[in-house]
Amino acid sequence: MAETNEANSYLEETKRLQNEAVNTLLAQALSEKEYADAQTDASLQSTNRSGYADYMDYVNPYGTQSESLAASGLSHSGAAEKSYAQGYNAYQSALSKAASAAQGAKDETNQSYLSTLAQGNAQKLTNEADYYQNLYDNFWNQKQMDYYNSLLKD
Repeated sequence: MAETNEANSYLEETKRLQNEAVNTLLAQALSEKEYADAQTDASLQSTNRSGYADYMDYVNPYGTQSESLAASGLSHSGAAEKSYAQGYNAYQSALSKAASAAQGAKDETNQSYLSTLAQGNAQKLTNEADYYQNLYDNFWNQKQMDYYNSLLKD
């Protein structure tokens, strides 16, 4: 019966190594997800800064937009205020689009990670099922061998 215990320890080590490999892949997938999320956040921040700079250039009282309105004699008219409101609306729209795109990218990354996590957990369950199947096969083979050995002794 010693052979079965030795074989079982090999099976246990094999299962441990297989699960360790799956855990390594899952850790890598998590690192990739976190990196992609950080890149998305950095891109969003850069886009927001750029949008803000563009808006500030647009509403700058000494900028080309204000100079153009002043040259037309519309610097304190409703047209100037409407122009500034349109600039602000465009700025808010750009921020909204950037946030939406960033959230979409994060959602895609999260979905990919969750899929990898599900596959990894399924592989762990498969490893466990294979382990127990092999234990059963070893046990059954040992019982058969013990039975045949007992027949030979008689």
